[in-house]
Amino acid sequence: IIKRVDINTGENVNYRETTTWHDGSAMNDSKVDGFIYKKIDGKYYINTAWVGGVPISIKVFGAKGDNITDDTSSFISAMNIISSLGGGKILVPKGKYRLKDFTIDKKNIVFVGESHLNSYEVNQSNVSFRPFLGSTFIARLKGGSTSIDAGYSGFTDIMFEGENSVDYGVFIDSGVTIMHRCIVQNCNYGTIVGGAGNSNEFIGNVWNSNKYVGFGISEEDASSYVHPNIPNVCTVSNTKIIFKQNKCRQNGFGIVIREGVNIVFKDSVFESNKRAGVYFLRTDLSSVYNIKMLGCWLENNYDLSYQSDWDSYSFDENRMFLIAPNVYQPFEQGKQLGFQMVIDSQTRNNSGGSGSNYDFEVVEFNPVYGSQQKSVKIISAFNASFKKCGFTGDTNGRFSVDEATTHGVYIEEPYTVNYSTLFEAGFKGTVILNGAFGKRYADKGTSSAPIYFPQLPSNDWRVTDPNILHSYIEGSYDGQISTASGNVF
Repeated sequence: IIKRVDINTGENVNYRETTTWHDGSAMNDSKVDGFIYKKIDGKYYINTAWVGGVPISIKVFGAKGDNITDDTSSFISAMNIISSLGGGKILVPKGKYRLKDFTIDKKNIVFVGESHLNSYEVNQSNVSFRPFLGSTFIARLKGGSTSIDAGYSGFTDIMFEGENSVDYGVFIDSGVTIMHRCIVQNCNYGTIVGGAGNSNEFIGNVWNSNKYVGFGISEEDASSYVHPNIPNVCTVSNTKIIFKQNKCRQNGFGIVIREGVNIVFKDSVFESNKRAGVYFLRTDLSSVYNIKMLGCWLENNYDLSYQSDWDSYSFDENRMFLIAPNVYQPFEQGKQLGFQMVIDSQTRNNSGGSGSNYDFEVVEFNPVYGSQQKSVKIISAFNASFKKCGFTGDTNGRFSVDEATTHGVYIEEPYTVNYSTLFEAGFKGTVILNGAFGKRYADKGTSSAPIYFPQLPSNDWRVTDPNILHSYIEGSYDGQISTASGNVF
């Protein structure tokens, strides 16, 4: 063991003599990187911290973290050297690190902040990545030719502070990446998965005060106009993304999901975003299906404290709603105004869509400001189920469905403060189950169609006699449910 003084950190570093490289091959001059492996007086040495599995400090590679210096080259050196050694964790001590379009395109490279973040103290962090002049993004996890070139790479306990001067905090187009306990704030778009998302983990993060969207997923086929400033987005679709214990607050939209198959949202909070907390937007180029949301909370989205922004908001500023070059998804601001969640699976010509299999369980939709905030708007969807969900709020937990483009909505044991204000007219093919036998029914969408109990055989007298059923339901839900034509039971 010899002791050397690190020229970057001024710290004493122990090195141990070695004759072999990390893979067991014989050491030679080509394997000396000057950071982990050194050659001193004709002999080869290895940093003992690396031998012991301790994360190597980014400052060993020359990073300053002084809020002035462009540290990008130091981060690139660290990534390349640690990657050549098989990958590992790189410690980021306290500091403000300036980065310009830092791109991770190597596997198993994880940057770890020096101390754990309290994700609910969204402005409290001793370790932050910030944009250097001219940055498009602070960091990117890039998929490359394999779609997982940055697989098992990512960030833990890092704040991405955009300073309202950068388009993206973190852009991702690689599968199997991680973001744990990070904060992304004051960017135009907090974190965007632009393609190749597969088994990515987002756990314990906060997206706060991002101008347009906190977190978003966009189809890779639309990258040329949705994200034209990101070169060479990996052209693989997005599936199997894990999103849990996260918080989206005070963004433009909380999250916008343009593409995704088998995505799980769990134990997350979407609150006080300027517009919808959650927006599912299926386009002609994308697929949005097999979506699960469990144990989540949506509250005070379309926050009235930002009401003056609603009318002036321009979708020309928001590329996440482009469905073709210079063509935006048809959007009626008044039609969707105030809803905590919007599900929109229309095709470009407004004739319906194939976004399907939305499964929400124990999700609380909590409008705060009476009739000015509402719960759920389904513009177009197939097979959306809501099990044991809450539609609470002050006086209006309204659930609204556009019947012409929505088919198959299932609501089981909802809880709400006021059933008489829960549902709007237009429930085509909707099934509601409220516990006791006989309280399950569906409106087929016209006043002449029979109301029926779907769990009973088709020849059961209660199914074939709509007058008896109408009388039964009228007694159970008097004045609470309307048919598509507006006739109230």
